[in-house]
Amino acid sequence: MIDYSDTTHPNDYGYSMMAAIWWEAFQAVAEAGFLIDPIDTGLGADDASTTCMPSASGFGSVITTMGNNFGYNDGAYAHESELTMTNWVLYNQAFNHSMLDYNQFHFAEITKWGDQNDLHDELILIMDPADREFANANGDHIFSYFNYLPNNGDPYYYMDDATISWQDVDIVGQGTPECLSRGVRFGDINGDGLDDFICLNENGDEFVSINNGGSPPTFTYHGQIYKDRFAQADVRLADVDGDGRLDYCGLDSDGSMYWYVCNSE
Repeated sequence: MIDYSDTTHPNDYGYSMMAAIWWEAFQAVAEAGFLIDPIDTGLGADDASTTCMPSASGFGSVITTMGNNFGYNDGAYAHESELTMTNWVLYNQAFNHSMLDYNQFHFAEITKWGDQNDLHDELILIMDPADREFANANGDHIFSYFNYLPNNGDPYYYMDDATISWQDVDIVGQGTPECLSRGVRFGDINGDGLDDFICLNENGDEFVSINNGGSPPTFTYHGQIYKDRFAQADVRLADVDGDGRLDYCGLDSDGSMYWYVCNSE
């Protein structure tokens, strides 16, 4: 171990051994003709303009081995955004150790406030049985399975958990079976502008409860609407055809994607 300064990092002698291997490798590719002298650009080696900074014009053509014409340059990426408000929710402590990864939190538009085009997502808390047991036993808050913070667009700021006014949605009492938070998804299935409750089980089967609106909202359970061979981790939900309704995507082990378009009313 004379070439290591500790159990991980080489010492000077170890670095010289590494450098010798790299030097031998570069000599081999140079002798094979793979390394050639750079072209003469007319610019000095110390000219500041030789510094390559990222820019829309700072990149050349990309040569790939795709074997088809699907790849093309669609121009420099750009978008506009405007900060209209700053709404913050601050958590000073967690209800359960499992919340450290925030798997219980979701964002979805489950209610409508004012203008139909004025979109406000609610902060949703899906509490699995172990999380409810821990939180309720410690007196943090009496949580149900489905909890949310109403969002009317006004700024709100919470200093600690005790002041947060979580609202309960009795989705289980309305006929929807509990689904572990890791399988919960929200999205508009029927195109009415409200996000519906979706459960993907471990097999990737899709179960849906339609959002009827209201505050708090109510949900009607429609059961399983799709079943395929894809596991939960390999399923993505997105509006593929732009009709405002969520579609189903399965990712195959060979990298293929399969889309199934939602035709629900």
